[in-house]
Amino acid sequence: MSVSVLDRLTTADLRFVAQTLLPEEDAERAARRLRGEEDLLDHLLEDERLFRRLLAEEAAIVRVSPWLLFSVLVRRVRRELQTLPYTVEQHGVERVAVFDAARAGELLADREIQDYLVAMLTSFTRTDSFLVEVEEAGRIRRRRFSDFSSEDMIALAGLMPEELRFPILRRIADIALFLTGVFPDYVAPASRRGLAYAPARPWRVRRTLEELEDEGRRFYRLAARHEVARRTNMTRTLETLAETFPLARKPLNVMATKYIGTSRMLLFGAPA
Repeated sequence: MSVSVLDRLTTADLRFVAQTLLPEEDAERAARRLRGEEDLLDHLLEDERLFRRLLAEEAAIVRVSPWLLFSVLVRRVRRELQTLPYTVEQHGVERVAVFDAARAGELLADREIQDYLVAMLTSFTRTDSFLVEVEEAGRIRRRRFSDFSSEDMIALAGLMPEELRFPILRRIADIALFLTGVFPDYVAPASRRGLAYAPARPWRVRRTLEELEDEGRRFYRLAARHEVARRTNMTRTLETLAETFPLARKPLNVMATKYIGTSRMLLFGAPA
C-alpha cells in the first residue's frame, strides 16, 4: 500500500502510546518524537502493556482510532498464533479444531499482509451507501448501493468501466474475508443456504463458508490482475490473499473470539 499504516495514526493515538509506555516523558513531546521514529513506534505497538490497557479500559477502545486498535490487535494475534497448536473454526453451532496456527502466524508475519488486514478492518468501522444513476429498460433511475453488501458491489462493478473497477473488486473480496473472519457465527451452515438477513442489515443473504471463500478468492484474483494493483504494488498481496484465503481469515477469527468479543457490535455493528 502506498501509505504506511503507522502514518495513519493520529496525534491522540501517539499520545495514548506515550502515556502508556513512556510515562517518564512529556506526552506531547513524546508523541511528536514518535511521529518521526517509525521503527521505535513499530516496536512499541508490540508491547504487551499497550495491548492490556486497550482491552482493560472500557473507554480505551473508542478513545483511540481504529488504526491504532487494530495495529495492536493484529500484532498481538500474530504472537498468539506462535503459541497455539491449532485454531478453532465456527461451523454454525459447531466448533472444530484445525491444526494450522503456525501457518497462519507465518502468513501474518508478512508485513504487507499485516498492514492490509489492519486497513481492511478499519474500513469496516465506517460503511456507507450512495445513490447511482443507472439505465434500465431505456429509463434512468437512481439506485442505492451499500459498500457493505457484496451483492451491491458486484452489481456496481458491472456498471463501471474497467479502469474504475479496482476498489470495487477489492471490496467484494474484503467483505467475504471480513464476514468469515470477524463474524463466522453468522455464516450459514451448508444445509441452510440462502437464509435471509433482516432487510435493514447490509448482509442480505446468509451464505455458506464455502460460498464466501470462493467469492473471496475469485475477487482477490480479479483485483490482483487489475492495472491499478500493478501501479500501487498490491499485486503480490492480493494474490497471496487469494491463494491463502482460508488461512487469512484465521487471525481475524482469533481476534474476534479472544479479544473483541461483544465489542464487535460496538466497532462494526452486527448482522441481524
